[in-house]
Amino acid sequence: MAHSDLWFFLMTIVGFVLAAGHLTWACCDPKSGRGLWARRLGVSALLCLGSSGLIAAGMRSPWLVPSGLLAGLLIVVMLWESPEPGWGREKG
Repeated sequence: MAHSDLWFFLMTIVGFVLAAGHLTWACCDPKSGRGLWARRLGVSALLCLGSSGLIAAGMRSPWLVPSGLLAGLLIVVMLWESPEPGWGREKG
């Protein structure tokens, strides 16, 4: 395994761990300290996965696919876990 492949593997694992931390704390009150840290973990996971995916695309590394899939699934789960307030309610 080349050094760049090892770096992309580690960045994907770090992004996965940050995303898991975000998803475990996403259900708490958004105004609490834990809710603030949940948002920070989510943004940092997306930045980690996005930057490693961008670098992997420039190097034509095969680690672009796992990093991109993980970032896309994280966005889907983030939207599924906390939909916009009032979604599905009719305004009367």
